[in-house]
Amino acid sequence: MMNKMKKLNINQFIFLCLNIFIVSCAGKPIHLKSHDYELGKYAKLNVHFIKQLDNSLEMDLLGISIDEQAIMIKKDEIQCGVDDELFSDVSIKGVSEDYIILPKTTFKEFKVFCKNKTSIKRGKTPYLIFKNLYNLKKNEPNKMIGSELRINFK
Repeated sequence: MMNKMKKLNINQFIFLCLNIFIVSCAGKPIHLKSHDYELGKYAKLNVHFIKQLDNSLEMDLLGISIDEQAIMIKKDEIQCGVDDELFSDVSIKGVSEDYIILPKTTFKEFKVFCKNKTSIKRGKTPYLIFKNLYNLKKNEPNKMIGSELRINFK
């Protein structure tokens, strides 16, 4: 009875390891020359990783304001794609509100998931477009301070 139990546990362990390996290799990371990018003179983004799947991109980002005050980005005003191709579906994880606040003092982590209707060819340059950025100054709340800011991740 003991030998059967050990063998079953070893088989389960091998199965688990194979599943972890397959899942971790499902997307190919995109190697970047730089991990630090600026959104104009307003904010800085640090890229943990960008992973390309068949028809989607996953980006793990850290953002911080380099402006006088915190910066607000509305989640529905973020677009992404590769080269000249704009993706059809964008979702943001890591924030519960409809906006992302980039504070002045600490980095804010969030993930961007972009999905396309067709598959993506390897070697294309991913990008994000921030349609509008807003400041959070007390005397001018939600004043638009930047628009159509594009970051090409190379």
